[in-house]
Amino acid sequence: MKRLEIQGHEVIPASDPLTEKLIEVKFDSVNWRVYLTDQKNNFIRCYPYSEYHGGGPSYFVNIGNYEFESWVLKHPNFESEVRNILDK
Repeated sequence: MKRLEIQGHEVIPASDPLTEKLIEVKFDSVNWRVYLTDQKNNFIRCYPYSEYHGGGPSYFVNIGNYEFESWVLKHPNFESEVRNILDK
């Protein structure tokens, strides 16, 4: 599978074994996002196909050492960007 990324940040499918080692930091129930870490990098779990039954498949965006909320403010449409690369 080819590497997926948005604006230089890796996009990882939930089926990747890497995701099993992530530790949940915070859950955003309004925007359906989960913030996680592996102690070196921060990740945001999102559901770019949220209109699908059950929210559709989830994906993780590796945001490096950026703080969650500030990264989201700088990338307000990242779920749409993830969907766009998946639909190609």
